[in-house]
Amino acid sequence: MSFFKNILDKLKGNKTNDSFPITIERIPKKLSIIVDEHQIPVTMGNNNVRALSYLSTGLSQVGQQELFFVLKTNQIDVNNIPTEPLHFFEQVYQFATQGQIVKEGDITQFGQKDLWGWKGIVYAKSPLHLQKQLPKDCLSLILLSLEEVQAIPSFGALRVLSMLGKQARYYPFPYWTDNHRANLLIGALKESLLTRVNRINLPEAVVTSVKNKHIYLKIARQLSLDLSKQTFPSSVPIGILPSLAAEADACLTWSFEPNKPEAISLPDSKGSIISGCLLVLIGGQAQNSSRILEDGFALLLTTEEWERFWLAFKSKQVYQLKTSSEGMDFSLIWE
Repeated sequence: MSFFKNILDKLKGNKTNDSFPITIERIPKKLSIIVDEHQIPVTMGNNNVRALSYLSTGLSQVGQQELFFVLKTNQIDVNNIPTEPLHFFEQVYQFATQGQIVKEGDITQFGQKDLWGWKGIVYAKSPLHLQKQLPKDCLSLILLSLEEVQAIPSFGALRVLSMLGKQARYYPFPYWTDNHRANLLIGALKESLLTRVNRINLPEAVVTSVKNKHIYLKIARQLSLDLSKQTFPSSVPIGILPSLAAEADACLTWSFEPNKPEAISLPDSKGSIISGCLLVLIGGQAQNSSRILEDGFALLLTTEEWERFWLAFKSKQVYQLKTSSEGMDFSLIWE
């Protein structure tokens, strides 16, 4: 698939302007895409900040959040733009009319075809500094390698995104696609504790540490996950895989050195609210405690507290726990 295709050959009569932004109607009176020249933030080792952005208009009318895609490129020509994102947005529209909706944390893995060598997409929150300019609840599309997209069901979208943030030196993660970036070292994740515990992917939740004193698990009350009939024996650890907390000014990320936690943060951040990529609950302990674990947190519970936690979780009740003096206290909150 060629990287660029002439826009005039592809848009079936759509007229182009001489300058950005341009609006391309893909489905008459239903779906349009605004293509614009975009400047991405300067990051370490990133001198080229030129990019093209694609913003959908019309997906919300069929129940799908609008989509935002940014492609880093030096080749900015209003009459010669990549058309692959236009085709993809149109496919998303068609799937949405059939009730197939994507949301934050979801992935799309491509089949035989790909986009410029990338094999899948993860859907993430739009960048904070652009949210006033973008439609409410707009999602960013970030292209991934095959290993990266296949890692998300096992390790969560936030772990992969934070690793991208660490690679790009940009908090919380680069919202653009750079076709020249290196693939993440996903193979190293085989050493993660998450490979040995049961997991619940929960993009409706966030896990934070506040001033290194208190861990909060906050979950949207509209969560539709039905666990009423599921049992959680204390002998089987459970890993909860959340999304990024909007209020956080830092995020833990995967460290390639065991027992040496790493985090990425906003410039000049104090790290007072740190988002975690996981919360692992471990039952059957002699006392209640908590600690940082990999790029998230671990809550170690006695059998009694384990049962109290899951009772509160299933019934959407607040749960609070005072841990040992060495650990952080814990709260489960429904919002």
